[in-house]
Amino acid sequence: MSDRGRKRKRDSDGERLPPPQARIGGASQYDDDDVRSVADSRVIVVERDTQLTPLGYNDPFRVSVAPPAWEDDMMSEIPHTTVENPLIGQDAPGWNDVFPTEDPLLFWGTDVKITDYTGMVEQFFEAWVEGGGVGAAHYHQEMTKLFLNGKTELEVELQHMKQFNPKLHKYTVRYPLESISLLNEQANKTFQKVVQILDEHDSEIPTITVRLCRMGQVTPLRDLTTKELGNIVCIQGMVVRVTKILPEMKVALFECRECFHKEMVQEERGKIEEPVRCSNCGKHLGFDMKHNQCTFTDKQFIRIQENPGSTPEGETPASVSVTLYASLVDSVVPGDRVEITGIYMSAPVRVSGNSRICKSVFKTFIDSCHVQKTSKGKQQYTFTDIDEEAPDNSEEQDPHKAELIDKIHDASKHNDLYKILTRSIAPSIHGHDDVKLGVLCQLFGGTVKTFTMCSTRAEINILLCGDPGVAKSQILSHVNSISARGIYTSGKGSSSVGLTAFIVRDADTGEFVLESGALVLSDRGICCIDEFDKMDDSTRSVLHEVMEQQTVSIAKAGIICTLNARSSILAAANPKESCWNKDQNILKNLDISSTLLSRFDLIYLLLDSKDTNLDRALSLHLCNMYTAKGMGKDANGVTKPKPETDGLISGRPGAEIFTLSGLTKYIAYAKAKIRPRLSKDAASKLVQCYVEMRKSRGGRNVVTATTRQLEAMIRISEAHAKMRLSNEVTTGDVLAAKKLIEQALKESCIDKETGMLISAGGDGHSGVTTGTIIKHITDLAAQHKWSGKKIPLSDVKNMVIDVLQTAISRADLSDACSTLLARGMIDPIVDDCLPFR
Repeated sequence: MSDRGRKRKRDSDGERLPPPQARIGGASQYDDDDVRSVADSRVIVVERDTQLTPLGYNDPFRVSVAPPAWEDDMMSEIPHTTVENPLIGQDAPGWNDVFPTEDPLLFWGTDVKITDYTGMVEQFFEAWVEGGGVGAAHYHQEMTKLFLNGKTELEVELQHMKQFNPKLHKYTVRYPLESISLLNEQANKTFQKVVQILDEHDSEIPTITVRLCRMGQVTPLRDLTTKELGNIVCIQGMVVRVTKILPEMKVALFECRECFHKEMVQEERGKIEEPVRCSNCGKHLGFDMKHNQCTFTDKQFIRIQENPGSTPEGETPASVSVTLYASLVDSVVPGDRVEITGIYMSAPVRVSGNSRICKSVFKTFIDSCHVQKTSKGKQQYTFTDIDEEAPDNSEEQDPHKAELIDKIHDASKHNDLYKILTRSIAPSIHGHDDVKLGVLCQLFGGTVKTFTMCSTRAEINILLCGDPGVAKSQILSHVNSISARGIYTSGKGSSSVGLTAFIVRDADTGEFVLESGALVLSDRGICCIDEFDKMDDSTRSVLHEVMEQQTVSIAKAGIICTLNARSSILAAANPKESCWNKDQNILKNLDISSTLLSRFDLIYLLLDSKDTNLDRALSLHLCNMYTAKGMGKDANGVTKPKPETDGLISGRPGAEIFTLSGLTKYIAYAKAKIRPRLSKDAASKLVQCYVEMRKSRGGRNVVTATTRQLEAMIRISEAHAKMRLSNEVTTGDVLAAKKLIEQALKESCIDKETGMLISAGGDGHSGVTTGTIIKHITDLAAQHKWSGKKIPLSDVKNMVIDVLQTAISRADLSDACSTLLARGMIDPIVDDCLPFR
């Protein structure tokens, strides 16, 4: 049990006395009377903190009886001023007699002098040059940028400290509670020198805050142990929960009820002690807190979970709570992959809310110093959205980002850009170029359009279906690795709440909170769903709202809200009979409702066709992958040196591809900066293409002649323009979009014989294709010599059913007769009879 839970004794005046032994790391402010009260302690260790740290560790004094666990740089004997038992029974000396001011101030529990540490920090700020060369101090340049851009946060890289002075890095990482305040103090002194040189008007100099970042060594969440407690650690993971912003009191103002005297009290270790006695009138316990005059700071709790790909086999994902302060709040949302640098802390847990008894097992959390968004475990290059672009154009001022933008624009001017982009999608998969181009359009996405009363979605949904073993799952895995906010899930292992959101009870507050599901976590990204055909109907039903309205509506446990789920759906499905039945339509093969199927913009049917040339090319491609040639080795088994690359495109001429990181950066820049709009010529071409598609196939149920396909054509045209970083959609983009839609739908949803939509049985149609019915009617007419005769429709229907051994509907027969009439094989139906020519 911590000493804060113990009831302290009071003196004759009723004031609290400090405990005889303060806990390690505890914080209390003592006067001369307090020193006398603890004179019977065997050893007293006191040091003074210099400044309030950004994390709230502002203990003016710390009193302890023993230092923490010894380390190699800790003192073997306590060099602090000590007070032994001879003080007992004597008049206690004054403060300066017990604690001489000439003794050097040390980090608590160590022999590290504060003056030595501040000297190393000053030298680091003044002398560090990036790359170890000669030139202007790196952090002088960073402080100059801060002042010119009006910012107040200085990012200090721990890797720079390690390269400059390993001892400085060691002290900063091991003793952050003491070192962060000294870093802030010295950074502000250096900042004042820099500003005084730049600013001739002698304006007010703002106070800056140090943000420690880029430690270099990332600690897995499951490897956080007691050895890291109190140290700076760097973790990576995915944000799964974000709480609302909470106000935390940093400075409280108390007013005496008698004399209205005001006293300020600073927060210490998460608590604020109310003054016991008024220093003006001596009133005991007569203070009121004035909340409107107190100082607050923003605070937020988030939950970090291991990235899906880094969890060991057979293990559940580890997670840890992280506390965000001040400017770091609302910097992340659920689904973001982040790298957090902070202090690994522990806190006691009370047995119950009203009890002072604490459990022996402490809870752990991380006080954040810096938050950096990442992409699949690597640093993510985030570009400011063009709709939210800052007027200072800080991205162009950053030399590294400006160089990257130049490389992206150079790559967009390549003559074979579309071929290079297509080869870059799953290069280990042979063929399927039309599928890869459609997936590329999904990665780039369309342009969000907001009208007066509504808005249209810019996300493209794709369904991959067909025979097993045609690389559908591999395409999903590769797209998941490229998408910055990609989530991979399986149909059989997903539930409706797992895809949308579910309600859990918060362990700290006891309130019900929302946990985001896969679709919400992949907001502005791609949700890859494998085994889509094995989903339950109740699970698929939640996708209707997500795929069209891009929202998730929740009404559970008193929580009624609508969450954004602006994610693209990339689904893969296998036929229910394990092999694609060409005599049945896609709805019967997959057992998916037509309402859900119509929400997919592109539907690709991948079949395992028997083609000697294709089989030879595919087998040669696979064999090359598993030989020395495919593994980057020569004939002797020696690894070949990798060719030099500019970081975006690599490979020999004629076979260039984007690197994985290069493609991710290219897509991120295009989505953030490019907003293609339809030109007049493109709009006219869209109208022309839409009219042609409606005329191309007669009758009802034409799949390419619906408004959803027209909107899909607009989105694909915009994505096609984004690929070359163009802000204008041309007629070429429209023609490319039309070709993609026709290629995607001609194999899956359009009857090759009739060109008509293959409809579901619920619309009055069976699962038999119209082309199959026409073929059997033609064979029966030749077999029974129906030429020039009138055959009743009922007889024709019964004979076709006998051949097919399955029932067909009157609507199926009507569609077949309409096609035969268009071909000139029959005359118009008279008296419910079919007149053959």
